[in-house]
Amino acid sequence: MQVTDTIHIDMSRELVWAVIEDIERWPEWTPTMTSVRLVGEPPLRVGRVARIKLPMQSEAEWVITDFVRGSRFVLADSAQRPADDRYAPDLAGRRWHPECASC
Repeated sequence: MQVTDTIHIDMSRELVWAVIEDIERWPEWTPTMTSVRLVGEPPLRVGRVARIKLPMQSEAEWVITDFVRGSRFVLADSAQRPADDRYAPDLAGRRWHPECASC
């Protein structure tokens, strides 16, 4: 199953990206994650691993497989099912376009 959504946010690109990029704090604002712990040293980059716990699932390692600061990153779990997050300005403000093939 694939889940796609678009969210319009009336904030600066820099502010929105700072929140999106701080993935260890995602569980504070999204109920789809119980915990997120990054492995290794900053910054976010291709190959960086995050240990992510989803509700009613065991903790799993996800790897950043694509990353463009300020616009896009893709996390893939061990089964190579990507969660693709894109961010782009639009006429209504800002658009965050999460897409999850493993949801």
